[in-house]
Amino acid sequence: MFLIAGMMGDKTVTELAVYNRSTDLEDGKDSQTFRFVDQLDLDGDGVDELFVETIGYESEGFAIYKRQSGIWRQVWAGGGGGC
Repeated sequence: MFLIAGMMGDKTVTELAVYNRSTDLEDGKDSQTFRFVDQLDLDGDGVDELFVETIGYESEGFAIYKRQSGIWRQVWAGGGGGC
């Protein structure tokens, strides 16, 4: 699971939750994990974009998330490979 949490007053709120439910418990061929890589302001708007690596059974890729109008959205995915 990849999770972004924020503070709203004195409460913690989930801003983004990305997860994968694996049903192939024997081989894990449908598994996918998410790993935070880095954050930086690519477009110069003063808000960092988040870089995430996605790792599957025999594949990998990357995604970029950006906060737009108060909501985190995936704005790019690619750069991966696999068998």
